[in-house]
Amino acid sequence: MTWNIIQLIIDFGLVVLIRMVQLLIYPAFKYFNKTELYLRHSHYTMRMALIVAPLMLSQLVISIYSWYLKVMPLAGWHLVLVIPAWISTVVFFIPLHKKLSHHNSNSQLLLKLVLYNWLRVIIWTAVFILSIIQINRY
Repeated sequence: MTWNIIQLIIDFGLVVLIRMVQLLIYPAFKYFNKTELYLRHSHYTMRMALIVAPLMLSQLVISIYSWYLKVMPLAGWHLVLVIPAWISTVVFFIPLHKKLSHHNSNSQLLLKLVLYNWLRVIIWTAVFILSIIQINRY
């Protein structure tokens, strides 16, 4: 299996995952009271981390590898898009989820989670489109 195909599969996994989170999971948080949300959110974050962390790490490693060894012509652009996904996750989403994990749920926090997450939806969609272009072009 070539690097392009592996990268495409990982990018596809992340774009599907982030869209499910954006359209199904995050909006559902507002329907729980604080206690229910706290309980569900703690289970959600632990389980979601088992899915998201390997995908994001794999995406970053393959992107750096491809860029460094110039394995794929558009690897530099891929890396330029992957880095903001990591930065937004660390800067915005980990702190927001920590607040939710400490019974600090409120409608403003839940709205921030949904609104800020559009950034990751856009980034990972762009990364996936770039992977498709790369597969079709090279």
